[in-house]
Formats: sequence, C-alpha cells, structure tokens
Amino acid sequence: MESKVMLTGYPLKGLLLSLMLGLSLVVAATLMNQESASAEPLPLNDYIIHGASSKTLEKHVLEAGGEVLHRFMAIEGIAARLDLQQLESLKKSLPLIRVFEDQGLSLSSAQAVWDDSKPLKFKKKNNKVKWTATNFTDETRIIESASISWPYANGEVKKIKINGKAIAKNLKDVSGWSGDTLKKGKGIKIKAGKRLKVELNFEKISSFQDTDYTIDLTLDDGSVVTLQSKASNDQSETFAQVSNSNVVSSPIHYAVKSKSLEWKVDLPDNTKRFAQSYFIEWPETNGVLEKLVINDEEVAKKIAGGSATLNGNAQVISQSIKVKMEFKDKVSIDDGDYGVVIVFADGSKQALTTTNSLPKQDKKRDTFVSTIIGADEVHKQGITGLGVGVAIIDSGMDLRKQLAVDSNKNERLVAFHSVFDQENIFSDKQSKDDKGEYIDGNGHGTHVASIIGNSDETYELLGKKTGAFNGVAPDVNLIAVQAFDDKGRSSYKDVLLAIDYVLENKDLYNIRVLNLSFSALPRSFYWDDPINQALMRLWDAGITVIAAAGNRGPEAMTIGVPGNNPYIITVGAVSDNYTPNNGNDDFVTSFSSAGPTYEGFIKPELVAPGGHIQGLMDDKAGLFVDYPMYDDNNDYFLLSGTSQATAVASGVAALMLSHSPDLTPNDIKCRLMSSTKVAVTGDNKLAYSVFQQGAGMINAQAAVNNQNSGCANGGLDLAKDLDGTGHYVGPARQDEVTGEFYVLEAEGLEWNGVYNDGVLWANGVLWANGVLWANGVLWANNEVMADGVLWANGVLWANGVLWANGVLWANGVLWANGDLPETQNVWSKDEQWNRAKNWGQENYFDAGIEAASADISNVWVDQQ
Repeated sequence: MESKVMLTGYPLKGLLLSLMLGLSLVVAATLMNQESASAEPLPLNDYIIHGASSKTLEKHVLEAGGEVLHRFMAIEGIAARLDLQQLESLKKSLPLIRVFEDQGLSLSSAQAVWDDSKPLKFKKKNNKVKWTATNFTDETRIIESASISWPYANGEVKKIKINGKAIAKNLKDVSGWSGDTLKKGKGIKIKAGKRLKVELNFEKISSFQDTDYTIDLTLDDGSVVTLQSKASNDQSETFAQVSNSNVVSSPIHYAVKSKSLEWKVDLPDNTKRFAQSYFIEWPETNGVLEKLVINDEEVAKKIAGGSATLNGNAQVISQSIKVKMEFKDKVSIDDGDYGVVIVFADGSKQALTTTNSLPKQDKKRDTFVSTIIGADEVHKQGITGLGVGVAIIDSGMDLRKQLAVDSNKNERLVAFHSVFDQENIFSDKQSKDDKGEYIDGNGHGTHVASIIGNSDETYELLGKKTGAFNGVAPDVNLIAVQAFDDKGRSSYKDVLLAIDYVLENKDLYNIRVLNLSFSALPRSFYWDDPINQALMRLWDAGITVIAAAGNRGPEAMTIGVPGNNPYIITVGAVSDNYTPNNGNDDFVTSFSSAGPTYEGFIKPELVAPGGHIQGLMDDKAGLFVDYPMYDDNNDYFLLSGTSQATAVASGVAALMLSHSPDLTPNDIKCRLMSSTKVAVTGDNKLAYSVFQQGAGMINAQAAVNNQNSGCANGGLDLAKDLDGTGHYVGPARQDEVTGEFYVLEAEGLEWNGVYNDGVLWANGVLWANGVLWANGVLWANNEVMADGVLWANGVLWANGVLWANGVLWANGVLWANGDLPETQNVWSKDEQWNRAKNWGQENYFDAGIEAASADISNVWVDQQ
C-alpha cells in the first residue's frame, strides 16, 4: 500500500491553544504587505531521496514541511513531495543525501543539449504527424517562433499544436507555415528536463518519410531546435505500405486448412479510383484459383496457370484493398509467391507487396523462438519451467487463454498487481477494465509475457504437432506487475514500487526471475541509480534479474539503465533474417544497444532472438491499433526489440531453475554465458565484437545441461556495493588516441565502436567460460586505471564528479526525464530508432528497420 505520513491530530487539551495561535496568525497575515499576501504557493515536485535510513528521511521531510509518498523496501529511500524551499531545507539538514526529481531534472553538465534526434511518428488512422524533443539543458526555454513545412499533397492542415497549444489551424492547400507563437507576450515554455511535442493534423498523409517534413523552432536564446530528418533508407520508412506511391505492403494471412489466403492493405490516400484491370500471380503448385474476391466482390473463379489479367469492371477502390484467394490444392506460404497489381482507369497503377517473408499462420502455429534457441528439445524432456515464478514489470497483461492455463490445460498460477492502484487513477492509467480485471492498454506486457509463457503447442506449417510449445517456459507462474501505462510511460518511482512488490511477494509466488523489458538513459554511475540499487538487493535475495540492453544501437556505449548494472544479465537482440530454420544468416540487429558501459563493463552478456517476434496481443491494445500492419493473425502481433530478446532469456532462466531449483542468480548468469554460441565467420573470426554480442547467442538446451559455476561476477562484492564501501569498474577501456575500445589483458577484442555489417577486426579470438568480461575491478582509493580511459575525452577524477568534459552532478545524482520508455523507448512501440542501418533489404517491423543483408554468412558455433 502507499505510505503517506501526515500529522492528523492534536491532544484535546491543546486544542484551544492551537485555535488561538491560528487566529493570531490570521490577524498577523492581514497586516502583511499586499505583495506578500498575494504571493502564489511554490510548485510541488515529486522526488526520490536516498542516502540515509528511510526513518531518518521521513522525519526530516516532515520537519521541512513536505509530504512522504512512499517508503521503499528495496532501497533505503523514500518518495516525497516538496517545494523548492522545503527541498533546500532538507538538503541543509541532510547534506549527504541524494535527491532525484521523479519526473526528471536536467544535467548540470555544460555538455547538456536538446535531444532533437527523435524521428516523426505517423498516425495514419487520424492523419496526424507527431514529433517530440527533450530539453536536456538546465534552463527553461521559450519557443518564440516556428517554421514548419510538409508535402503539398497532404492537403488542408486542420491544426498545428505545440504542447497542446494550437498555433495555427484550417490552413488550406499550403506546403508550409511560419509564424510567431507569442501571444500577449508569452511564448510556449519548455522547462528543463521536459519534452515538447509538435502535432500536425492533416486532411490526409501523402508521405511517411521524415525527409518530406521540416520543423524548426526558434527559442528565446536564439537557438533552434530542429527535426533531424532521416535519409529515405533509414527508419522513417517504417510504414512500408505507404513509402512508395505505387506500392503498398502488408502481411499475407494464410489459412492452410481451407486452402486460402487473405491480404489487406491500406492505401496512402482516400481518393476514389476505378479499377480497369487486375494482374494476379500465384504458384502453379497451388492448382486452380477457385475464387478471387476483391473488397468483398467476386472478381473471378476457376482460373489455372499461375497468372491472369482480369477485367476490373470499374470497381471503386479508395481507402483499402482486401484480396482473398481460394485454391484447389495446398497453399504455398511464401509471401514472395504472390503478386497483385491494379491498373486504374486514370492510368495509375497500384502494386501490393508483403512486409516480410514470414509465413502467416492460424492459431495452431509455430512462433519459431523455441526452435531457434533449442528450447523445443528441452520441452520434449519434460522441462517446462513448472512452478518457477517469473515476474514481469511492464504495462500489464491481458489474460489470454494461453497465459491462463499451462501446457496441460490446467489453470496456472497467475498474479496481477498495478502500482497505479495506489494512486486511484484507473481512468488515466487504465490498469483495470469495467469488470475490475487487470488489462494491458498498451499491449507490450502481454507480448512479453507470451514469449515467456505461451502454453500453446507448436505446429508444423502443415498442421502436425512438434511436441514443443510456443512459450519458452510454458508452465511458469506469471506475475504481471503493471508499472507502465497504456502509452508506455512510467517513472522511477513507479518502477521502484513495482520492484518492492516483487521483493515482498517473492516467496508467495516463488519468484525466481524478474523480466525488465525497458531501458532508460544512464544519468549516473550504476551504483548511484536507485533502480540499480533496488535490483542489486533483489539479486542478493536470490532473484535472477534479466534486463534489455536497449534499442539505441548500433554504436558503442548505448546500454541503458538498468542494463548497465554489472551484476544482472543484460540481453541484446538478433534476427533470424526471416529464415528460422537456417541459423547461418542470423545477425545482431543494428538497433540493439552495445557496450561497454561508462564504468567499463562489457554488455550485453548475451544476445537472443528479438527481430519480428510473434507474441499475443489484444486487438484493442494501443500498439495493435496504431500499427495494424503487424497483425499476425489470431491475436498474434509482430514486435522487434531487445524487449523481446529479454523475454526469451527470462524463459530460458526459468527452464534452468525448473531443472535445477538450487541455482543462484550467479549460477544462472554463469551457465547462460558459458553455454552460448558465438557468431563467427568462415575463417573462425568473431563476426561481432564482444561489446555487441557479449558471450554470444543463447542456447536453451546447452544452458539447462551446463554444470559450470563460479564464472560470473568475479571480482565484484555485492555487499560492498550495497553498503557503499566499494564500487567497481570493468575491464573495458577506450584508447584516447585511436578511440578503439578494448579489453584489458585480452588481445584481439578491439572495436572501433562502429557497426560494420559483421565485418571482423583482425586477430579476433574466442574465449572460455565468460570469465573475461564478468570480472570487475575494485574501485579502491579512487585509483582506477593507468593504461587508458573509460571513454574519450573524460577521466574518472578522484571524486568521481567529471564525465566527458562536464560536471555530471552536484548535490545528488540527477537525470533528465524520468519518463523511461519515451526517453529510451525500450519498447518496441512506435519509436523509429535513429541509428539503425539498412543492409540492403527493407525488412520493416515494429520499432524501425531491421538491419539485414543477403551477404551475411555468419555461423553460430559453440565456444572454444
């Protein structure tokens, strides 16, 4: 329950005295000058405060006049609400405490700038375009004027808004607008650490490419915040179905049993046109095309030969095209075997293509994840994660049938908890539906939970059971802890409350694994971050914590919080390149964040499947509604990201614990890392740096059977880290001259920090048991390193206050923007990661373009 500490009563005999005192204060107040009497109260902010005992912190917060919101269990700290004067009073009484504003404070560094790197977000359903940027400076800025342009073909501009304020509307047939946002001498203020949001509402959207739009906002200091448009081959083309005026794309849904397929696509505009003819292609092995239906109108039937040109009969085509084909013989499930081109009466043409080459399946399907990582063979041995509790801090979980029952169709142990219940804001956060049952308004949490625990059996494409299951650990206990709302937003306070719930209920639900499929920008050393401190306590309590590396790759040093915690297991993402039965063309995705961390630890520990992963999701969830083209049929949805890879690793950890219940978190980490397969090229050189792939690709069967111990977290002392008597740096360094990252006393692991499409550096070597990067170096007497620095142009000074030519903090560790997923978008929601690379194929999926290459010939091999 929420802990609110308030003074609510007085002794009876003191009541009269209190009333008299109150009256005298009222009289005194009337004698004050008018300016003081009319002064507005200072604004209140929520803070996370730690560095002393919770009891001491509560006492001093109350003495300062503040309100205590929560006392945390996992850390010695509290959440409190104070104004600035109260905060200063608290700091004077407790000068050594660390204070974090829950909703974000800017960095003190001179290096702090605006984060204007976010791509546009297109809402096709509402014809809206949105762009966000974050003020990471330490001052409030005012937007004084704006200059915005867009494609003329978008038609009338219904409204332009900045942070909810309409600055223009009803602009007819223009391609741009410039104007002064000042009104009565007041511009639009953006406080330090806060975001701005520009919304453009059009009559229609003719282009979904960033390069066709410009947004320039001039601030009161003369600086300009600008939309950083991406090249046309970057993630701005996430909506493949509208990126070309002559081609629209969408998945094909196959119904193998009924020998049919359906294909529905949305057109880039709503213009009514008349179909003159149709050109259709299909594999001849399908036999006779029994029936062709377009937009519910039968166009042809009984056609053989594999292709046909048909009369369009002036059928009206406007918003969408739905094609249904029924065949006589078995149906090919290769999207590339089908083609539809419509020729319109005005001479224009419209071609339909697929978004990917994954076969679309019915409810009886194979999601391929278990097969790729070898979990299918573990299932056949009767190891399914039975009885192991996996907690998932996320956006909630819809209780789909596959999650409500286990692999034997018996009701499984499922627990729900929402941190939002304590704040009574169901209508805002949507933690419950009308029946009082927990829901997942975003969809991400359900997707993650289904990767871990989907109990449906897998089927071959022709309908035969495989003996395995779609969830990696189909019989686990599922504990869904909702800390992210339907928009995918949270804060440090909410996540800490969720961690407290896991710690408090670990024995009740046998919670042995915690899945954290989110990531935030690091704003302090790992040991000062409150979430990292809480997770270290969970690790110490016997809970294996598995976190996402983040989706900010491919460059070095992009690992987020809590993935930068050296104790826990951090997971990056790989793609099967749409060939789940061929591991030789798999690759580390370019969106997957890479190490090292700022403290020199090699992250991620390992990589797992994270590209175009099939997971359950309700069709009313926010992600599903916003991105219907990733509907994979029958409540399944395709998402990509390190979130999905993290869920895979959590499932494997549950399998290991169900087979060997006495394993400690360190044992799990050791065996996972020492049982991986390493990506190498044909000449046995590393295909990716250790800072990209860690120990390599997860292998469930090898991990379950692994007997190694003592090969993880060597050189680290968790007790010292928790009590503050010792902190650690890892073995990674960066050469000041060359800029290359390297590992101390390890030849051949150098990396220039650039994603080079799997091209190797000379003298790449393999390693044994994962011990190379698992060791930490005690940070004693502030003597850190003599042969290199952790990052370019910055050193760890004796007092630890300098970070890359700027002061990192003063009077406490501060970070900008506690809005975790919006800052980092750990989720594979609608963030188009601006650093991913396209390897020549346009493989579009959830969070952006998945880097893929026809030239990849890497092989995943056992460690040597």
